[in-house]
Amino acid sequence: MKKPFTLVIRLSFFFLFWVGVTTCNQNGSGEGQDTNSDVSAEQENLDLAFPDPYSSIKKLNFLIVGDAGTGEEPQKVVATGMHRVASKRSSAFVLYLGDNFYESGVTSVTDTLWKTAFEDIYTQSSLQIPFYAILGNHDYLGNEEAQLEYALTHPRWKMPARYYSFSSGLSPGDSIRFFALDTEMLLNETSDEAKNQLLWLDSELKKSPAIWKVVFGHHPVRSNGDHGDTGELVALLKPILERNKVTAYFCGHDHHLELIKPENGVNYIVSGAGARKRDVTLRKNTKFAFSGFGFVSVDVSAHQFDVTFHARFGNQIYKEVIGRR
Repeated sequence: MKKPFTLVIRLSFFFLFWVGVTTCNQNGSGEGQDTNSDVSAEQENLDLAFPDPYSSIKKLNFLIVGDAGTGEEPQKVVATGMHRVASKRSSAFVLYLGDNFYESGVTSVTDTLWKTAFEDIYTQSSLQIPFYAILGNHDYLGNEEAQLEYALTHPRWKMPARYYSFSSGLSPGDSIRFFALDTEMLLNETSDEAKNQLLWLDSELKKSPAIWKVVFGHHPVRSNGDHGDTGELVALLKPILERNKVTAYFCGHDHHLELIKPENGVNYIVSGAGARKRDVTLRKNTKFAFSGFGFVSVDVSAHQFDVTFHARFGNQIYKEVIGRR
């Protein structure tokens, strides 16, 4: 009588194990997918030269959101979602991808939009972290210099120049470096300002020993949204990203979330749904797309770069794991 009893136990164990594996597979990264410093003396202001608080940790989390500056309810809801993720993952900072203030930027450092579309939005304790901001096309309709000036007296708002870089160590010998661009400037491709910015980026990427190189700008290189690809950036910026083995390029401008299939090793990621949303078209190069409000988070270690897409309340809707190149 002992043998049948033993067999029943073994079969029960096997069934529970099979159910557990099946449940894990059904709740994978694709659940909820929605289709609907070092610079030269004259450039030293482009690099943030303050102590690196992340030099002793082995993992880093940060958030990415763009086109958020409305001060309206959708922005507040997304901010709540960001708080939920940031509080769980101890997010270190936010990449703020431009169009920081609708419809026409700010007029000065005392513009009421600083309060209604930024300070009164990201109020949670988990979001009292640096916001590394760049300029978008709507910001250029106002006084864009005021956004640089605001950073001088408000530590949370980081914009030391129109384009700049900063770094974060992950563990001894491992690092990640970020390169912030002014893509509105690059659209005037024949200007000296555009040429100088591209020369700076190429030089800084080349000499950086970082394992992970992250570039972020307002306009997309690749996108299947309303604005689509930006021809000037495809021609001028894309080759620089590829030859310098950039891990990812983050952008906004199009108001959706999207992951484009890698091109020559570079991952193109759209996160422009911080307060407005638009439809996105699925094409052959689409790996993931979502037409609702939301944002992106990244968990990065010495060996892995995990990109998670979140809907407005912070729930995970897709995850992509990127390995070292």
